[in-house]
Amino acid sequence: MSNNADNVIIVSTSARALASLAQRSQLVPLTIDAFADADTRSHALESITIPLHGFDLDADALLSEVRCLKQRHSITGLIYGSGLGAQPDVIARLADCVTVYGNRPDVLEVVKSPGRFTQLLDRLEIPHAPTRLTPPADTAGWLCKDAHGCGGTHVHYFDRCEEITESTYFQQFTDGTVMSVLFLADGKSAFPVGWNCLFSNAGSQDQPFRYGGAISRVSLRAELRDRLLAYVGALVKELGLIGLNGMDFIVDQERLSILEVNPHPTATVELHDPDYAQGLIALHIDACRHRHLPAYVPSSLMVRAQGVIYADQDVWCPQDLTWPAWCADLPAPASHIREGQPVCSVMVRGQSVSSAGALLRWRMKQAKGMLDALSEPGCDPIGLQPSSSND
Repeated sequence: MSNNADNVIIVSTSARALASLAQRSQLVPLTIDAFADADTRSHALESITIPLHGFDLDADALLSEVRCLKQRHSITGLIYGSGLGAQPDVIARLADCVTVYGNRPDVLEVVKSPGRFTQLLDRLEIPHAPTRLTPPADTAGWLCKDAHGCGGTHVHYFDRCEEITESTYFQQFTDGTVMSVLFLADGKSAFPVGWNCLFSNAGSQDQPFRYGGAISRVSLRAELRDRLLAYVGALVKELGLIGLNGMDFIVDQERLSILEVNPHPTATVELHDPDYAQGLIALHIDACRHRHLPAYVPSSLMVRAQGVIYADQDVWCPQDLTWPAWCADLPAPASHIREGQPVCSVMVRGQSVSSAGALLRWRMKQAKGMLDALSEPGCDPIGLQPSSSND
């Protein structure tokens, strides 16, 4: 049994990023996720895989594994990411057996309920993309989404929506640049951690909006930034949000449209973590436990970006495959990755948004070429060398 008082359970669809950041915050992560990637296991004292049903982690398996971890280790608390956002009942059950660093179940019930969240935005006079729970009479220009979804794979144009379920809702397509703000909250006020531009990685007509990655430190006019922070502040005060959260929105010249609030640490956390000496996971726990926020935003000139590589067809990863140093979320050796599944992430940093973006595009092209080689029988896929610049 481990008696380390800094053991923390990380639960997410993919736990690698949060586990590595927990380590940087001088914590010992134990991970539960759907993949147990090679680098997730390297960061974790224990790494456990549980099934993923649609967009949700298996609740019974999760609760069972958490109880088992508690028997083997002294656990400080639990941090959750994606895969639980639409399961407030599971968060409540977890809270009965371990300290949960994150938002309360009743908060999740609001932000992950399209009808209730839209009513809240209207009451607070916060602009948002037109949203409804029943199909519109004229479906042109409308999207169908799943309230349990994450990563954009659940978003379809209405004419491509194959099945309407209890969790399906409809949102009008809005032109503009998709962005997000990552923020810390103490239940009453918010601290802006960083701004990001989000982009998709369309795999097919069935998944035109799946998450492709993000780039940090994008410029946003002061007036728009102030309005967005006012919206965030109003939501924090109304909902009692705590810890790390994200809000996605669309900017079209002077117009803002809020898309959603992610009530947990998001994929963009690792783009900003190096700017904070103690690490954002430590700040997340501090905000949840003590309702304490940082005193100032650190000045950073470094732009960071991440991109996600998906398999265009089934891929087998060789036992001895050597990955470039700038790849993360690495599949286990000799693993099988099915068409459409994420294979790895590509990470870059640069001195400007344009230079980081250019390097990201180049590295994603190289990583994609590596995958193409893996799918060709008889080809040696090991041909990439890490770039010497901006590693």
